[in-house]
Amino acid sequence: MPIEWSADKTKNRANIIVTGEVHFSEVIKNIDEIVNSSDLKKGYTIFSDHSGVMETLRLEDAKRLVSYFERLGDAITETRWAIAASNTTSFGTFRMVSTLAERIPMNIGVFMSREEALAWLDAGRKK
Repeated sequence: MPIEWSADKTKNRANIIVTGEVHFSEVIKNIDEIVNSSDLKKGYTIFSDHSGVMETLRLEDAKRLVSYFERLGDAITETRWAIAASNTTSFGTFRMVSTLAERIPMNIGVFMSREEALAWLDAGRKK
C-alpha cells in the first residue's frame, strides 16, 4: 500500500508514510480519513514522510490538492503539516504546494529530512 497513516493520540498527530507510486485519488482518500478521524482533535498536526516516493506530484495535482484543502475549510483550521521530502524534485513540488496554500488556514512546512520536519512540528506544538 503506497500510503499508510496512523494517529498518535498523545501528540494529536497523523503520521503518514508514502512510498512507491501514488495516485491522486489515494491522497484524497487518506486526507478524508485523517480529517474525519475521531482520534484527532482540532489543531492536529500531520507528519508525512515522502522519502520512499518514486514519482512526485504533478503540477496539476498540486493545484488540485490545494483546492481540496480550501474546500475543507474549518476541518483543517490550525493544522500544521510537516513534509519530509528528501528527493529534490519532491521537495520543490511540495514547496510549491506550501506557497499555493498560503491562502488557506493550514501551515505547511517542507523539509529535506524527517528530523527537521518533526522538530518543526514539536516546536509549534501547543503546550
